[in-house]
Amino acid sequence: MQNNDEHVVSLQSEMKKEVGLFGAISVLSGIMIGSGIFYIGSYVLIRCGMNIGLALIVWVLGGFVTLMSGICFAELGAMMPKAGGTYVYLREAYGKRLAFISGFSNFILGASGSNAALGIALASAVSMFIPMAEFT
Repeated sequence: MQNNDEHVVSLQSEMKKEVGLFGAISVLSGIMIGSGIFYIGSYVLIRCGMNIGLALIVWVLGGFVTLMSGICFAELGAMMPKAGGTYVYLREAYGKRLAFISGFSNFILGASGSNAALGIALASAVSMFIPMAEFT
């Protein structure tokens, strides 16, 4: 029998710990702009009393808050370069229980809520071309 120890290949691999400039801009643009901006813009104008100047101030303030949030997550990502995002940061700061509760509620509430909103937005957009019954 021949010894094949030199032909053993390691199956362990690691995720690349890098995101290029184009990849980062693409991901963040897709998340921030996404499809919601086409649906939410009218609600912002309605809530601002159809005042375009006030609506722009609201969008700028929202962009500033988002920028500050992004900077915080960038700092946390540099401090703890591990896969897991918010779960990892909360686990390190507050423990496994709170991190799990946050991740689970984000999955249940955040994912399903945004999908439901996108479904309503799609139905509203399609109803402009194909007549549908009103929904409440």
